[in-house]
Amino acid sequence: MKSVIFLFPVTSQPRFYKRVRAFIALGYIEHIFSFERRYFKGDVDNISYISLGKVSHRKYLSRITKLFHAVNVLIANKTKFINAKCIYAFGLDMVFLSLIVKIIFRISVPIIYEIGDVVPIMLINKLKSNIFRWLERTLIKKVFLVVTVTSGIKDDYLVKRQNISGDKIFILENKLYPPIPEPKERKYWKGNRALVIGFFGLLDSQKTWDFLYNMAKSNPKKIKIYIKGYNFNLKNFEKRNNELDNIIYEGEYVSPSDLAEIYSKVDITMLDLDISNDYWAKPNRYFESIYYGVPMIESKEKWLAKNTKVKDYAWLIDGNNVKESIRKIINISPGKYKSKYDRIRSIQEEGLGVLDHKSLIQKIEQGVKQ
Repeated sequence: MKSVIFLFPVTSQPRFYKRVRAFIALGYIEHIFSFERRYFKGDVDNISYISLGKVSHRKYLSRITKLFHAVNVLIANKTKFINAKCIYAFGLDMVFLSLIVKIIFRISVPIIYEIGDVVPIMLINKLKSNIFRWLERTLIKKVFLVVTVTSGIKDDYLVKRQNISGDKIFILENKLYPPIPEPKERKYWKGNRALVIGFFGLLDSQKTWDFLYNMAKSNPKKIKIYIKGYNFNLKNFEKRNNELDNIIYEGEYVSPSDLAEIYSKVDITMLDLDISNDYWAKPNRYFESIYYGVPMIESKEKWLAKNTKVKDYAWLIDGNNVKESIRKIINISPGKYKSKYDRIRSIQEEGLGVLDHKSLIQKIEQGVKQ
């Protein structure tokens, strides 16, 4: 029986489980090893994992000491690695773990390295950053395939900055994959009530949260903010929610089972304004908004705004000019809204992935046979 090893830096990231379910659908047995940390709930029913220990969110350097414990956990599961067709590692530290295991067990199983975003430390010109980029280039030489989620990460970072061959890179976007809830019937906004803006997912962008709060506070009759997700250290989150009646927070949700419900309650989806490690992102919210037919607000400084047709179905704002950006949103007319609403509903299928995972797994299987 074919089997695949997955190494996760966190237990409940929806993107990871899209990969797991794709392998299962094609007849693989999955073995998941994952670090644990504070994070939102995920749709992890019927999928179990072996813990590698607990770490802190985005404390990348502190994870190094945790790797020693993780190695011992992996060594205790030697049989699973010896019989695996490949090791699928999410993140550079997981690739490092994979290589240690290969050396200890003296096995030739191929490693797949998936990059979901590029953290800030990899982009600045400092000694520490140079060391990390060198380490990544060195480790990539040892992997069979690099999977990334946008052409921006491939072309601008991996190829241009890290000098990785494009032939070694496979793009697998953060699309939705069946089975998923069908969109619910929703009437478009006609200007006869407050405009409802949705803020979903891992709520860790302070810049985005400040923007939404200031817009809601200055326009209580025109703007309503609807929030679902996991609050990760946003300042004044509870205080602001209690302060304004037009900010509604309804706790966490599970993707994809709750998506149809939450998107049916909003007129516009807010994408994060922070650039940092999200610069090249096409986040879950982007593809969810397309599939569920909800226009977006996006930063005009991001790669997505500069390299796609997102302006056809999103309002592009300057996150550094809060007053002007708020004015742009509150002055949306019913006609302009209808135009973007119609456009995004016409491209629903672009939010769905169908054969993407099959193509990836076929590429991996061909490489294993060679």
